[in-house]
Amino acid sequence: VSVEKDYPDYYYLKYNTDVVSIDEVTNIFGKKCNYVKYFSSDSAIYVFVINRKYKEILEIPVDSTFNSMLATYRTLISDSYSTYNAREKYAKFCDVAYGLCQMLIAPIEKYLISDKLYIAPGNSMGNIPFEAFLYTKNQDNDLNYRALDYLLRKYDISYVYSATFSKEVFNHKKLTRNRSVAMAPTYNECQLSDSQLLLDLPNAREEAMYVSKKTKGDLYLGGSVKESVFKSIADRYEIIHLAMHSLMDSVRNNSSMIFACNEYDGDDGRLYSSEIYSMPLNAKMVVLSSCNTGMGKKFSSEGIVSLARSFLFAGSQSVVMAMWEVEDKSGTQIVESFYHNLRHYQSKSSALRNARLEYLENASQSTTPPYYWASLVIYGDIGALYFPTWWIVLAIVILALLCFNRYKNQRIQDRSLL
Repeated sequence: VSVEKDYPDYYYLKYNTDVVSIDEVTNIFGKKCNYVKYFSSDSAIYVFVINRKYKEILEIPVDSTFNSMLATYRTLISDSYSTYNAREKYAKFCDVAYGLCQMLIAPIEKYLISDKLYIAPGNSMGNIPFEAFLYTKNQDNDLNYRALDYLLRKYDISYVYSATFSKEVFNHKKLTRNRSVAMAPTYNECQLSDSQLLLDLPNAREEAMYVSKKTKGDLYLGGSVKESVFKSIADRYEIIHLAMHSLMDSVRNNSSMIFACNEYDGDDGRLYSSEIYSMPLNAKMVVLSSCNTGMGKKFSSEGIVSLARSFLFAGSQSVVMAMWEVEDKSGTQIVESFYHNLRHYQSKSSALRNARLEYLENASQSTTPPYYWASLVIYGDIGALYFPTWWIVLAIVILALLCFNRYKNQRIQDRSLL
């Protein structure tokens, strides 16, 4: 009863058993978007494609090699690039990335009405970015990752856990403010255990400073970054940016963000996913610029339960998260470009997509493999955060006209009763 009273949104999401109907899906995701839901079994992949024009269910036969392809793809894109067997890895990546695209995307393309895809990947595909699939077969072996035809170039892709979960997440109260906070700690000889030494992340602090300046928000660096501080202020902000280490715990499904090695004011310096679930947030977006924030325990109905999902549960409308270790320098470049695009009125998904495309265009050849740019993905609402002044003025004028018209009609109705 206390949970229901104190955290009604969390209670509703956790205990509501209603499932949205197919007819509701277009209203949830918008008339210009496509909702694509994947279910997998041992012998087939079932794909739901729903938009304003189509409501299709496709069956794609698979065998034991499918899971092997997924594992190979995941390994190739999430391992840091090295010159050892580079040509062999490149050829293997091109083959598997094209093969997965032909298997999972090509059969549904005739039913897509736009380039905007909300993908619910399900349990078997929840830890891979579709953006790095290849929609044309590579014809050479020149190790030119920059020139490949990534799905990123063709579609604006974002992710959701399910239509039912999205309905509640998208309906979280939307505030007009964009107050922001950025946090990046210092890890000085941070020894978590005999086998876990956390290296410092100087680029993460530069990233946090950039985010704070770009969004005109609050900034916490070094020793001021404490778990206790975050818990006390998180509900004040619409944009939350956390640039720090994380630890995955898929066994107990209780991963954590590492604010500090130790704290001495009642907290241990780790913000666990179990703690996040009970935090009432008002965020439009949480950015987890960290390692493996999208990884967690798999459940068949809702995909991978992760730190990102716990922030959505707590009240954030969207989460930008990492599917594997974020390379410090390239990750910072993409994040800074992402915020720049947001401030130029792009939607969250377009801002991230264009940041990655810009990175691919300008990065050195050795840092163009997907490991460097494909880790960050967005879950949840993709709407823009910032709007041009003329748009705001127009919205106020329209609202004023509607109110005046309603007032005038009410006056006419009142006179008719006299």
